[in-house]
Parts: sequence; structure tokens; C-alpha cells
Amino acid sequence: MLLASCAHAAAGGGEKLSFGGFGKVAVVRPEGAPSGVVLFLSGEGGWAAGEQELARMLASEGTLVLGVDTAAYVKSLGAGKRCGYPAGDLEALSQFAQKKLGLPAYLHPVVVGQSLGAALAYASLVEAPVGTFRGVVALGFVPEVRMTATLCKGSGLVRQRTPDGGAERLQPVKVLPGPVRWLVGARDKVFAPARVRAFTEGMQGAEVDAVPGVGHELSAPVAWKVALLRAVAEVVRLSEPPRPVVSSTQAPDGGTLVDVSDLPLVEVPAQKDSGEAMAVLLSGDGGWAGIDGEVASTLAAEGVPVVGLDSLRYFWTRRTPEQTAKDLGRVLAHYLPALNKRHVVLVGYSRGADVLPSVVARLDPEQRQAVRSLALIAPGREAELEVHVMDLVGGGGGDPILPEVKALGGLPLVCVYGSDEADESLCPLLSDVPGATSVMLKGGHHFGGDYAAVGRAILEPLRERHEL
Repeated sequence: MLLASCAHAAAGGGEKLSFGGFGKVAVVRPEGAPSGVVLFLSGEGGWAAGEQELARMLASEGTLVLGVDTAAYVKSLGAGKRCGYPAGDLEALSQFAQKKLGLPAYLHPVVVGQSLGAALAYASLVEAPVGTFRGVVALGFVPEVRMTATLCKGSGLVRQRTPDGGAERLQPVKVLPGPVRWLVGARDKVFAPARVRAFTEGMQGAEVDAVPGVGHELSAPVAWKVALLRAVAEVVRLSEPPRPVVSSTQAPDGGTLVDVSDLPLVEVPAQKDSGEAMAVLLSGDGGWAGIDGEVASTLAAEGVPVVGLDSLRYFWTRRTPEQTAKDLGRVLAHYLPALNKRHVVLVGYSRGADVLPSVVARLDPEQRQAVRSLALIAPGREAELEVHVMDLVGGGGGDPILPEVKALGGLPLVCVYGSDEADESLCPLLSDVPGATSVMLKGGHHFGGDYAAVGRAILEPLRERHEL
């Protein structure tokens, strides 16, 4: 279990919080409400004077900075696991800190790293689902992480072990899942600008800038200031999240639709007309990210329009099952007539899958009649209707999901899970539940990135029941 403590002022060291393998994380706050969040991964020397000064510069621009001693973190990375997954650790740190520090809404972070931290920042971006991070700024990049464990492939990391077996050597990818700005000292002799440019050659989304007058280290942080602030601003600009849906309240027949403008929704229009069904997809813990968008696109390609609910933003504040059912009811009352559909398939991934059965049971009878089937992707065995600090450190608990599924009265349900999660998934427990079918795919929580297979698993029973 990860251990965490509240933020506190440490003598001579500024504000700190403790979180899992990261140990003590520096908290550098802006004067007012943060406009953005940066996860700053230090170089080999730990959270030193250069990193601290650059963090203060970022905070002066309105950014909340969480400073990580990367060398200390790497010692524990992957311990007791098949491989190290820093993307998941960093996402959990970001959510934990923002929740603990009382941010009113979650802000997806930019990851900034120096030297060893730059390598880990790049690795985290390419192994994470799209949308997990805004992007990366890499200072003094070296494509090597000395660590005992291997790094997980995740959504697309390419790596190999060094000949001496003591490090992970990172390889270029063709397409980055988010913008990356490499800042390299013009005098860097550890990994010179020409070598960084060779590493990034042909890489979509990459840009390399040489910073004049400096080498590899941050001994003169003021010399990095302009380039760093500009690079972070560019990453933020290039990774703007989807604007909130502003759906018309004018119905096709001239009537007025229910207002849903207060909900964090995403619309994925159908690519062809294929019947009377639409889908509502409740995203996973990370918000509307890679798997959610890919599954929605698979359904849309088959003529099923999808309305997504960003679970991270929606459940950032406490919701009751009744309140969530009421909000889902508003989504159905708006979009069924707006899209001229009669039926809905409700889909949930991860946290979205966990909460869906209890929410469906609380829909009003007329809307419940419109629900033809459920699809639960990577559900656990307990549901929690709020992003809790204890959930993020492994000590949370929720309400059992199985009784809620059994109470659905045989509603057709497909439960999709990865083979690596069989011991913690709801799906294997559904063998004697009327109407339920479980489908096991290869991989873990992200199915090895084979989201098309997840989409097919959802679509197949719909075709068999002639709902497409």
C-alpha cells in the first residue's frame, strides 16, 4: 500500500507532501489559484537548488509545481512488480496532490524533467494513455534510466536493456501522444544538441531548442528561464483539452431539450446511420483519455453516436448514486430526442464501469426502459462515487458492485476484462448472473493498447441482438 501524508511546512525545506515511492515531494504554490500544474522531475542530484529556482519561476507565472527527487524515486520504481509504470505513479501523484491541496477541479499536468528526470518524463508520456499529461518539457535529455526493473511498454514505450544490464535505454517513437519540447544546453557535452536532434528526427510533435551559454546542469537556472517558460506555455497551448460541449437546447421537432451544459460531456458523432441506438460512455479515473476515445470511435464507426462523461472531472466532487442517476437521466432526456434515437447502450470503463450498475438501478422507469444493455470495461469489485485521497494511495474502499448487477433483473450485460486482472475484476464473478457475459482479453487494465478488441467485444452482442 502506498503511504501518503498531508502537506506540511518542513523546516528550511518549504512545503512538502509525502506520496508512495516518491517520498517527500516539494510543493511550490503560485500566489493565487493555480492556472496550471507542473510535475517537475529532478536530475540525478535530487531536488537541488537549480530545480528549486526554476520551480519558483514557474510558480510566479501562476503554476502549481510538484517537485520530485527522481533519483530517490527510481530506486523504488517497479519494485515487486513485473515492470515499472511511472506514468501511472505520476498521474496518481498529480491527482492526490491536487485533491489534497483543495483544487476545485483537476488540471492535467505538464511534466518537466532534467537529465534523468527528462528521460523519465519522456518515458511516462509515451507509455501513458493519450490525454493523461498535457505534454513534456525535457531539459538536458539523456535517453537512459539506470534502474533495476524494466519499464512497462504501456501505450507505446519502446526501450531496450543496456549491454551491462544496469539501465533502460529509451528509443524514439514515430508519433508522440502529446507535444514535447527538448531544451538542451548549447554547451552540453553529456548529450549534445546534435544527438538530441538525431534522437527526435522524424518524430511528430517534437521540437528541439538549444539554450545558449549553458551546459548539461542547472547551475545557472536564470539562463534557462525564458526557454523553459516559453516551452511550458507552448505545450499548454498545443494540448488544449476539448472545450465543454455546448449542445443546443432546441429539439429537432422544435421543442426544448433538457439543459446539460453543466456536465463534462464529450460528443463523438456516428460516422454512418445505423439504427435506433446511441451510447453513453462513462470514462475511467484518468478522465476522457486514450481508451475512452478509442472505444467511442469504434462504436461511432459502426453508426452508434456516443456521448462521453468525463468521470475524473465529474466525480472530483462527491456524488450520490441518486444524483448521478439524475444527471445520467438528463443526458438521456437531452440526447435521445436530439439524436433521434430510441435506445441507449450504457458503457463504463474502470471507475465508470464500477459506478454504472448502481446508477442504472436508480434511473426513473421510463428512462430505464430505454437502456437496452450495459458494457462494463475493466471494472473492479467495489464502486466509489468520488475521487478520494485514500483511493489514490491504496487504502480506499467502496460499495460491492456484484449485488447491484444482480439487482438489474437480467438486463443484457457484457463485462470485458484483461487476463492480468482476473483476480480483482468483477467479470469472473458473473458466471451465474442472468443476462451477463464475460469476455477476457489479453493484458491488464489497458488491454495492451488493443482498444479495437475492446470495441469489438462490445459490438458483437449488439449485433447478435440486432440492436445495430
